[in-house]
Amino acid sequence: MTGRNAPELTFWPGSMASRGFIAVLDAARSGKFPATALSPLTLHELLVSGHDWQWIRAEAEARGVRPAHLDGAASWAPIPYADDLPAPLKQRFDFTDTEVLDLAEAAGMDSVLACGAFAADTVPLDELVTSYAAFCRMAEDGGLRVELEFVPFWGIRDLATAWEIVQVPTVPTARSWWIPGICSGRRTSRRPPWTCCRTSRRRR
Repeated sequence: MTGRNAPELTFWPGSMASRGFIAVLDAARSGKFPATALSPLTLHELLVSGHDWQWIRAEAEARGVRPAHLDGAASWAPIPYADDLPAPLKQRFDFTDTEVLDLAEAAGMDSVLACGAFAADTVPLDELVTSYAAFCRMAEDGGLRVELEFVPFWGIRDLATAWEIVQVPTVPTARSWWIPGICSGRRTSRRPPWTCCRTSRRRR
């Protein structure tokens, strides 16, 4: 599909992220993906290793791949992650709301994928609604969209629960719209029409 209404295909690295930033970019280029998702941990490790944003952008541009989505924000929830979560996943999610949004904005990304890595039935729904709304408002200040993912084996298990979180009036609506964005277990650029999430993005 081509033309102005064609979707932008996005590469979601998943476990491949452990191979590093350059490997992710090369894989996205090989698959002819114009955009990629990156985790907060990937960006953080690049910065602490001595690379700067200019280098990060240059490497991405050289491969024709745009860092578009920050994959994995868990700190928005009252309980970021379950105690028994594997250590590598805890490390991946161990970033504050501010750190997550600062990384996404500095990378020039469009959106942040929020997930609920806490155990099921440990956070009341009304607290999730309040926390998610607050996170959306923070993201809005940086011109970022927020997408909410449900995962069957974590705290937001299904579409019905995710829908309850995003569709209530306390979630920012004045400058928001609906887009497909929730999928179960695996994210894909071919998002089915029945999956939706509330997104928040500042009009520029």
